[in-house]
Amino acid sequence: MYTGIVQGKEHVLSLNKNNGFSTLEISNNNRFLDDVTVGASVAIDGTCLTVTQFSEDSVYFDISDFTADTATLKFLSIDDEVNVERSHQMHKENGGHSLYGHVEGMAEVVEFTATGGNLSVGYQDPSR
Repeated sequence: MYTGIVQGKEHVLSLNKNNGFSTLEISNNNRFLDDVTVGASVAIDGTCLTVTQFSEDSVYFDISDFTADTATLKFLSIDDEVNVERSHQMHKENGGHSLYGHVEGMAEVVEFTATGGNLSVGYQDPSR
């Protein structure tokens, strides 16, 4: 479960293609991930991923080919910035709204409409 609040950004350090999955390494320069453990859930650019290993300076995630194909993660390159969102922890402030954090697919943004201080976004299935 996620709060919907991005803590900040980190950088892609490496992205290695394997058989059926890729391994993503991101920096921990801003210390958002100091207390992660193997198995922890972290949303990277809005996609829920599981920590597979970590060091003081970086964190690794495996991304299945299916997940990459249905999310924007397939467009990542070395040095790209990614949004980091930690999962909600019990007995801590829930400073947003609870989200499951699992990607169901990808849509194309086809319209932005600004009305006062609000922004409406129109989406379309990219297969149409």
